[in-house]
Amino acid sequence: MSFSLKSCLGSLAAVLLLSGCLDYEEEMTIKENLSGEARITLTLPDSLVGKFSEVQGQVTAAKIKEHLDKVSGVRLLSHELRQGRQPVVKMVLSFDSLEAWNEAVALHPQAVVLAGKFTKEKTEKGMVIERQLGGGMALPNGLPDFNFVNYTTKYASPIVATNSRQLNAHGNEVRYRYQLSELMQQQPMMSTTVEHHLPWLMLVAGSVAALAVLWKVWGMVKPKSKRKG
Repeated sequence: MSFSLKSCLGSLAAVLLLSGCLDYEEEMTIKENLSGEARITLTLPDSLVGKFSEVQGQVTAAKIKEHLDKVSGVRLLSHELRQGRQPVVKMVLSFDSLEAWNEAVALHPQAVVLAGKFTKEKTEKGMVIERQLGGGMALPNGLPDFNFVNYTTKYASPIVATNSRQLNAHGNEVRYRYQLSELMQQQPMMSTTVEHHLPWLMLVAGSVAALAVLWKVWGMVKPKSKRKG
């Protein structure tokens, strides 16, 4: 994943409107506290080379940082802009929370198309994390069916349930693949439920462990009773 939430996603919308040709790859890691990191790769086909200069100014590291400075909790960790027959934009972003991600995306309505909007809910089964894609802008005319968007999301906690057809339960990882036109027309929802340990359970477990240690230490240092002679 590598790409800018406010500016780059806005630029992405501009690219879509220019010709509707692109490929998008995203790899996201979500930690137990729901912070995380996103690696995004945006590849522009050779049909866009002549138009790339129109959006190039919006996907530079300086421009992206300028936009991200307007929100808190989302940072640009690395950036690469490679020009050629198929220009490629790569970025790595970190976010402190799903709310911070949403805030950064919301700065530009078109950003919701690919970055989506997260919601979360605690249930008896675990933490349900959903991500709505495809909103924020109308479908451009003549969008080709052969362009794809790919999402890989890795969770720190075990996955309880998901609507992904590609689940790697051992690696706590889900994948989604959409045609770009399909994504924008159907606005799919990614849904994954992960194990969620309530804070009080962790406190109880910690207290039990601490008592066990103290008991062991006490057993080692307590004075031995003298035998009556």
